[in-house]
Amino acid sequence: TTFGLAAGFGVSIIVLLQQSARGQVAELANLPGTDIYRNIKCFPRAKRLDGVAIMRFGGSVNFVNRKSFKEQLLKFLDKRPEVHTVALDMSMANGVDVSGLNMLRSVTKIFKAREVNICLVGCRGPVRHFFQRCKFSDEVGMDLWFVDIQSAIDYLRTQDTSPPLPIPESKDAKLERRHQAMEEGRDSKREGKTSSGSSHAIGGGVRSRRSNSGRLNPVENTVVRRA
Repeated sequence: TTFGLAAGFGVSIIVLLQQSARGQVAELANLPGTDIYRNIKCFPRAKRLDGVAIMRFGGSVNFVNRKSFKEQLLKFLDKRPEVHTVALDMSMANGVDVSGLNMLRSVTKIFKAREVNICLVGCRGPVRHFFQRCKFSDEVGMDLWFVDIQSAIDYLRTQDTSPPLPIPESKDAKLERRHQAMEEGRDSKREGKTSSGSSHAIGGGVRSRRSNSGRLNPVENTVVRRA
């Protein structure tokens, strides 16, 4: 029994380390009509932003998963050569150790060598303070730190990007556009009914005139015959 418990405990630790070592990185995209960003693999209708990639770390960055994180980021950049800015979403990272920080520094240098900017988004308090103590904030640039993804996108829209980033349509604007389309459809139907009614009225007038002339002719003929 003791041996079985020890074996199960050991296997659980190994599985946990393997899962941590994989270090999932998800690409986020915008849900149309909102300022919400979700994993594009889970939400196929989400739209990528031209020239900007939003990458979210699935957990803390440490010596166990740093290699996996780096490989995924570089592999993604090779697939998307048109990307000029990468926003690293750190909102799910509860901590970053020295090995993870060195990995981020290495990735930052590689990206800058390829003329790709890096933004840091959603860093938690301990992570942010750690970056500041290690001067990593100076390496990235304090103007490229953001509270959330939408703040980063709003800032990037003010920069000289080519092509310019699209502005997601708000829910109110979407509803207003649908309302206008419905009103235009109703107006066109009304115009169609009005033109149809006018044609019927004209036709009826012609028929009435014809019937009146048909009634008068026999009387005229009769008067002519009596004369």
